[in-house]
Amino acid sequence: MVFKGTLGATNGTVSALPTSGYSAGWTYRVVDAGVYAGEYCEVGDLVIAVKDYATATADTDWAKVEHNIDGAVYMGHGGAAIGSTTQPVYVKANGEVAAVSYSASAA
Repeated sequence: MVFKGTLGATNGTVSALPTSGYSAGWTYRVVDAGVYAGEYCEVGDLVIAVKDYATATADTDWAKVEHNIDGAVYMGHGGAAIGSTTQPVYVKANGEVAAVSYSASAA
């Protein structure tokens, strides 16, 4: 990844993604919420070129990485554990939701 700057109509080092000459790995951090590469982006999201510029700008040349995903999803035992480190829940296969205990372990 090559950090190229910030993206935003008001406060960004660029107001829009480049339409030519970009290379895979070029990365911009969103500083003004808006639609970039066909996706709504919030402040803090990253927009990364996933392939080099060829002939025409396509929204599929870019990928969005969300900054605000707090928590994890684990599929197993017929359900999914979802939530954050402060309020995890377990969604059973039948749709029931139950609180679960959480303990962080050192990675």
